[in-house]
Amino acid sequence: MLEGQRPFLLAGTFPAKRPARLATISGIGLALGMLGACSTPPPPPAPPLPGYGPPGQIMLTVSDVLTLQTMDQRERLLIAIASLAATHSNSSVMQDLGKNVAKGYQALQDKTTALARSADLKLSTDLSSGGAALLKRAQGLYGLSYDRFLIRQLRQPIPASLQVALKKEISANEPLKGVATQMMQLQMTYATTAQAIQSALGEGCRH
Repeated sequence: MLEGQRPFLLAGTFPAKRPARLATISGIGLALGMLGACSTPPPPPAPPLPGYGPPGQIMLTVSDVLTLQTMDQRERLLIAIASLAATHSNSSVMQDLGKNVAKGYQALQDKTTALARSADLKLSTDLSSGGAALLKRAQGLYGLSYDRFLIRQLRQPIPASLQVALKKEISANEPLKGVATQMMQLQMTYATTAQAIQSALGEGCRH
């Protein structure tokens, strides 16, 4: 071998210590695998926060449910009475009023129904006995008699118990806050409009 040349290995020969090194690496890998297999499993997912229902479902208290049911009954009654204006009133002004009232309360009832559905609450499609009696009375009135009746219904304030419930929802409860606020606004708007129409029509609509 010439001076300065590096020694070379014959084909098929390997350094004596290389197999030991490979065995050591393999042993380390096996040990790590066994260690991983014996490690503590990950903790289970955290439970859902209290106060929330399944996705897409809102949670209502007993008080919320009663308020929603009472609102729905009032909306159904006013929609039914106002819708009669098209055939029971001889005044185009009153017919327009009835149409607007029915439209306004129908939009509110759509929201009320959607809230009830989100809470898995089924609302009755029938009026209460008192509401049904009031509607039956309206169905028998025509002309000025019907006009006076509709104006009287629109000018009457929301029942005290429902007013208290609505104000409570507006101040404290997020799910019903929007519909409660809208009902109060509709009552104020239509009462003011009915008062103005009554004054414009004069004696014919006084009660």
